[in-house]
Amino acid sequence: MLHPGIKLNVFHVGTMTLPEELIKVVEINNGLELKIFDASRIAAADRWQVCMLARMDIPVNDAVKYLKDIDIVTFYTFKSAVGKHVRFEKKLVRNFIEGKVKDAVLEEMIASFLSDSIKYLSHPDFSRKYVLKQYNEYKKKKTWGT
Repeated sequence: MLHPGIKLNVFHVGTMTLPEELIKVVEINNGLELKIFDASRIAAADRWQVCMLARMDIPVNDAVKYLKDIDIVTFYTFKSAVGKHVRFEKKLVRNFIEGKVKDAVLEEMIASFLSDSIKYLSHPDFSRKYVLKQYNEYKKKKTWGT
């Protein structure tokens, strides 16, 4: 039983919930914070599905002042639907990994992700563009009634 006040993070895959372990926090030079989780699980016997999950919450208010040519009423409807943040999430998965190399594979996945993505995520316009992308997807869903 968990001590009151301690929360277990979980990652949802369809109807299945997988535990996550926060393993790294990266402060990005644009003021955002990238959290890296291990969401790996045993697949069979000594084989693992190694899963790295990168997650970053982006404040909606910080981006709104830079958004142009948007319908403010729709934007505030979007904001009330998503809350104060939109979430950037990237999942990398490697299947059927031997247990004794699981941690090394996870570390390699993290290093590769950071090497490939940190420049993109740290760009000064990243948060504005990501919020705008989420807003446009919201508008599209509302137009189609989903």
